[in-house]
Amino acid sequence: MTEERRSTGIYAYLDIGFNSLISNIKKYKNSVGLLDNSRMKSDTQWVIDSMRVKTPGQHTQIGSLSGGNQQKVIIGRWLLTQPEILMLDEPTRGIDVGAKFEIYQLIAELAKKRQRDHYYFFRNAGTAGDYRPHSGDEQRPGRGHC
Repeated sequence: MTEERRSTGIYAYLDIGFNSLISNIKKYKNSVGLLDNSRMKSDTQWVIDSMRVKTPGQHTQIGSLSGGNQQKVIIGRWLLTQPEILMLDEPTRGIDVGAKFEIYQLIAELAKKRQRDHYYFFRNAGTAGDYRPHSGDEQRPGRGHC
């Protein structure tokens, strides 16, 4: 995930749906190559709900959202790809303190809910955090650290 949300992370003039799904668009193609609208709407709603995005709806232009809500959509976008490892480079850069806390809290909650071992890395102002479900190999060197 990019640290420059405004310039390389979002398509500001497009809606939340597009910005949520663009990294995994092939997932929504049906057997004849058309996009499955209901699945796209469902996944966009998952991003809005699970990331607690404050928005009037899925078709809201992402550029009209606060920086914190834009960042939540971007994090949700990458979570939809079901990554083994999700690296977040300065995920709270340029957003207010309340949104920073909420984003870190959301990532910690989502990491605990995952069925597989998923690792979440943060780098912000020279610090690194590691949010992941507890596993038997937590102490093994080289695992889950950046």
